[in-house]
Amino acid sequence: MKSLKQGDIVLVRFPYSDFQKLKLRPALVVSGQALEKYDDLVILGITSAKLGDKKLEVDINNEDLIQGALPKKSYIRVSKIVSLEKKLVIKKVAHLNEEKLNEILEKLGLVF
Repeated sequence: MKSLKQGDIVLVRFPYSDFQKLKLRPALVVSGQALEKYDDLVILGITSAKLGDKKLEVDINNEDLIQGALPKKSYIRVSKIVSLEKKLVIKKVAHLNEEKLNEILEKLGLVF
């Protein structure tokens, strides 16, 4: 899947922290134009479980999307960062609006 852009929400087999298991779940593409010509993406995990750490999560719902839909209110986990090949993306399910994406990218900067 070559036409993925920053802000896309995709369905992937997301690895657990120990990389021993995978779970089918949505993820947010945060890699920008600099990586578009390569086969890799940088993604953030999305969960429906609230962590309670406002510095490391951003809530999203369907009002934050300009395309697609999520089944329920979700949370972007800015500390769950994974790099993977684009071919591992099962499908694109949504796209975030620019305001929400900027909020997430700002919080991602706090991780580094």
